[in-house]
This record gives sequence, C-alpha cells and structure tokens, in this order.
Amino acid sequence: MRGLAAVAALLALVGAAPATAQDVLAVAALEGAPGQTRAVPVTVRDLAGTLLDEGDGPDLEIQGFAFRVDFAPAAQITGVTFVQAGVTAGLTPVFPVISPFADHIVVLMNFDVASAPLAFTLGAPAPGDVVGELRFVIAATAPPGTLVTLALEAATGTLVNGPATLSETVANGHLALLDGALLVDAAVFADGFESGGLEGWSSHLP
Repeated sequence: MRGLAAVAALLALVGAAPATAQDVLAVAALEGAPGQTRAVPVTVRDLAGTLLDEGDGPDLEIQGFAFRVDFAPAAQITGVTFVQAGVTAGLTPVFPVISPFADHIVVLMNFDVASAPLAFTLGAPAPGDVVGELRFVIAATAPPGTLVTLALEAATGTLVNGPATLSETVANGHLALLDGALLVDAAVFADGFESGGLEGWSSHLP
C-alpha cells in the first residue's frame, strides 16, 4: 500500500485548494487487481463559513451534487456506475442522473429536504461524509503498475441546496475538488468482506 499512499499524497498536494470558506468534493484513491470491481468512495466535506452549511436551515444546507469524473487511460476500465452510499443511502433523489461513457461518468442528484434530508457533519475531518461510490471494473488485461487517474471536472462539480437556488462551485470560490486514482496491482486480492462497502478491504500476498 506504500505506493498508493504516495500517489494519494501527491494528488492531494496537486488538487487541494485553500480550505477557508470552501467545501470539498473528493474521489478516493485505491488499489485494484486486473478484472476486479472496485468501489471508490465519493465524499463531501462540509466546512463552516461556506454558502451552504449543515445546521443553517432547510434552504441553506447541501441537498444535492453534480460532478463529472474523467478516467484515463480509459482502456483499462471496462465499466463504471454510481451507487448511493453514506448520507444518501436509502434515500430517493428527485433528480437522479447517472450517465457512464467510455472515458467518463456524469452524476447529478438532488434530494427533497422535507422527505430526504442529507445529514452532513459540519467540520468533519477529511475526507468528510460519503455521498456514494463509483464502481469501476478494471480490465482483465490491465498491466500491473498502471495508474488510472480519476479527475473531477472543474466546470461540472457543484453542490446545491434543496430548491437548487444556491450553488457552490469552483468558479464562485466555495468548492474545492480533490481527484482520485486507481492503481492496478496484481498482488491485491479481495475477500468476502469486499462487496461494495464504504471502505474496500484489501491486502497484499506475501
């Protein structure tokens, strides 16, 4: 896991923006074996002093999100989808869009504040609260050592309130994005615990 930890640290340094008055939308960095399906958490860190803060009232809290994740090299991914998890688990979105393509995926979800309030933890330590998982199928022929970058598009990343009248974006300075990655490693294996949970369990063979 040492190589992946270095990759994650580098991505954090490159992709992180100043934390003052900025919430953070992030994609995790994980390892996966060729042919394996990996559940990569997508998280939102709700920090105080932004446009939308948990506890500020029904129309001043995060109730939806939109993002596009580009993955490259795309040939090493044979499938991708998004599954609700964490604060969105079991809730029905009023405006769900999950659109996978050959080299990216677009996700839009908004939730009714009265029937499906999202309960974020204001000021939670990084990476914040899980809002879902991107489930990537790694190509069986993916060469070990391949790094698949998972890049959030700056123009698309958005957090919104319930009626979608207020939004946090990179452009308005209230949102920072943190990219993720998948490192292909033939020595990684999954056991029965790894079935799409919030944190994939993996280990290296001796």
